[in-house]
Amino acid sequence: MANKLFIPFINPEKWVEVDPAEVPQYLTKHFDDYLLSEQLLDMPWLQQETFQQKWQVNDTIRTQFESNFDPINISLIKPDGTVVLTVLAQNVRSNKYEPGFYVYESEMSLAAVEPGCYFRKIEAGAPVTKTMISEPISIKEKHENTVLIEYKNPRYHADIIWETGIELGMRVDMYIGKYKPGGTKNMYEDENLNPTILKARPYRTFEAVVGDERGNPDWLIDKLNWIFSCAEVKLDDKYFAVVDENAFDISDELEGYPFRGLKIKLREGLNRSSNIQLSTGSNDVRLVVVYNIERKLFGDVDGDGSNNTIPILGIE
Repeated sequence: MANKLFIPFINPEKWVEVDPAEVPQYLTKHFDDYLLSEQLLDMPWLQQETFQQKWQVNDTIRTQFESNFDPINISLIKPDGTVVLTVLAQNVRSNKYEPGFYVYESEMSLAAVEPGCYFRKIEAGAPVTKTMISEPISIKEKHENTVLIEYKNPRYHADIIWETGIELGMRVDMYIGKYKPGGTKNMYEDENLNPTILKARPYRTFEAVVGDERGNPDWLIDKLNWIFSCAEVKLDDKYFAVVDENAFDISDELEGYPFRGLKIKLREGLNRSSNIQLSTGSNDVRLVVVYNIERKLFGDVDGDGSNNTIPILGIE
């Protein structure tokens, strides 16, 4: 059986094969198969730009994929190929539908990494028979005007087994601004057309501007499109959601320039009516709501049992 490696697009990095087999009659360097720099070399009419994905030393890069390769190592390397850090991807679950295939997860802390430009590399098999490389990344103590996006889903989605408990994350240039009010209303009008509100619920929308003055490569915009398909997305620890299918506004302003601007219409992921302050921890959490129901309504009918209460728990 041939060895295979499945890397879901919703992972925070773009991966391509090192030295892929090329067929002479096929000349296109497709989106998923080549690094941005390699694609631009084949398009000399476009401005030759570089792009480095941003991470901070206090970030942790998490990845999940499926494979029948073993072992699988992920390394952080310098542009000259020097290996700085290597982690072994952990086999966390078997695929019961495909014997021999396993779900692998890796977690790489950048806490001990010197700021600079790096790549990440996957080496699969012993001996290594498959090597993948990421787009270049820039690691700094602090990347100003960036947001850490953390995302997960309650069940299998986008080829990720979220049931393992994994939460993925990606750092992007972004600021959240331009508030716009929204809401839903149920109302009626009497004979004189006097309106009466029966029920109303306001909500907030914001416009997130993604990218710095240079814009974004298409592969990063594609990542964000996948990310906002998840049920839970946090931007710097606050929940947001994309609820409009036309929420992504992509702009091309310069002819021959490969990067593009992006604005995303967002709604708050927790539509609250109060600013809730907790004594400890994050304020933007899904709070537990408790109702105490008397047991005598549907429980035991003896004297002792009728005085007990049953807590019913729920979440926002």
